[in-house]
Amino acid sequence: MTSIPTTQHQQSSRGNEQQDVVADSFMNIVGAWTKAGIASCIHIKIPSCKVELLLDCGICEPQTFSAQFVFISHGHMDHAGACISHARAKALSSAPSTYYIPSAIKDAFLMAKQGFEAMDGHEIPMKIVEVNPNDEITLSASLKVRVFATEHRVPSQGFAFFQTKRGTLLPEYQGIPGPELGKLKAKGVEILTPAIEKLELVYTGDTTFEGLLNSPFHDIIFQAPILITELTYLNGERTNAGKYKHIHIEDIREHEDNFHNHQVIFVHISQKYSISQAIELLNSQLSREFLSKVKVSLHSFGANQVLTDPLDNRWVPRKRMPGWGWSNAGHQQSSYRNEHVVHPNARNVNHSYYNSHQFDQVPPEPRSGGSWRGGHTVRENDCSGGRGRRGRGNNNRK
Repeated sequence: MTSIPTTQHQQSSRGNEQQDVVADSFMNIVGAWTKAGIASCIHIKIPSCKVELLLDCGICEPQTFSAQFVFISHGHMDHAGACISHARAKALSSAPSTYYIPSAIKDAFLMAKQGFEAMDGHEIPMKIVEVNPNDEITLSASLKVRVFATEHRVPSQGFAFFQTKRGTLLPEYQGIPGPELGKLKAKGVEILTPAIEKLELVYTGDTTFEGLLNSPFHDIIFQAPILITELTYLNGERTNAGKYKHIHIEDIREHEDNFHNHQVIFVHISQKYSISQAIELLNSQLSREFLSKVKVSLHSFGANQVLTDPLDNRWVPRKRMPGWGWSNAGHQQSSYRNEHVVHPNARNVNHSYYNSHQFDQVPPEPRSGGSWRGGHTVRENDCSGGRGRRGRGNNNRK
């Protein structure tokens, strides 16, 4: 059984920013860019068989160019729209990837490819393979993929990944020289124990929850060590979730007992939520026991981590002061000043920090001599971040 994923760190190419790597003993999730209607792409590395793959390709990030395989769940642009750009970029320096796409979109996909090639003036090398539910794909001697149907507005499918291990030599054939074993195998004699398959990860793409509950792959989906599934709607009525064929948080709350996974990763959060709203809504509606095995993809919303832990103390909402609320009705990303609560006794707050940072970014550690009060850096006799009492921070206060 796959061990519970743990969080490691790697140095980002963008400087000193640290990014989390969610890893288990076989598959490592090293990138996740997901926001409903905007883009979906999850980058996975499997070091033991030197395989890299993408789950959907709705955005073209340079670090994904090393992926040899791309699995497309359905034809919506936020999931498949960057495939041809990805192939065009790869063609500059490496061999083409293999793109596994639903057979229902093959004709439209090829037409789009021809349109891009006409604009570009060159052929764009791609290996395109159409797949259907119940197909099985062998990526390497130790990695196999099975395709299953999901329920969305257009033809859609998910993918289950299995680690395969070759069988061992049967006891009665141990000690026999290799050439003789080869002759026995040529005659059709079974000299090995059956190969071992171990379920590692499931990705659902966009779907309704009923589509998962009623799937012939139900046991695989809800027992996979790592389950990556969409969760578009975190509040409100279920009407839109039903209309657009997505998952609503009430579906999760009502069926928490179905999830026997070690790790559940929620992706495809609606763009109408900020990071803090998403975390608060998850904490207010799902049990703490369930959330202990949950990660959520909020990197595309501005989070530093590849995946965010909703129980991390940096994100758990604090009680608001009277009159405080969401900073705007349009649910756009809220500023640190409007969203984060100042402790009522913390008068000496570094206000210049308000003007240049977002709440949705993890605050820096306190400077030497400082302390945390209500989540802000506090220094004695410092009202403006070291600029004096009439520093820029105070002048911009509202």
